[in-house]
Amino acid sequence: MGAEALEKVSLYWLCHLPEAGALQIRRIGELAGSFREAYYIEGTQLWKKGIFKKEENAYRFDNWKKEFSRLEEEYYRLSEKGIRFITPLDADYPKRLYSVYDYPMGLYIKGELPAEDRATAAVIGARNCRSVLSQK
Repeated sequence: MGAEALEKVSLYWLCHLPEAGALQIRRIGELAGSFREAYYIEGTQLWKKGIFKKEENAYRFDNWKKEFSRLEEEYYRLSEKGIRFITPLDADYPKRLYSVYDYPMGLYIKGELPAEDRATAAVIGARNCRSVLSQK
């Protein structure tokens, strides 16, 4: 696997990290020097740097490393379903999203993206919608 592909798979893995938002994922990548190198950082280091607010999230991060292989397989199966996972690492990532403070680190695309100058709308989903709904 090439370095670019490994970087993107690593970002896919981080995008599935429970309770991690786009800003945290971006900060993890910046601290590590790359998303691939983030795999080798200890969760306690991320907690001490203030990326994780709770110490328990540091341990959750370390345990999440066990999920890398499963998520790598999942990533490569997306194309079988006609789905692309695009990230800020990709040339076709929508430039207008960079104006959002915590722009998404990954987008699932089925079909084609509209031209940058075309007015558009998007369907946004939540990974943890069940837990959010149960709190209301």
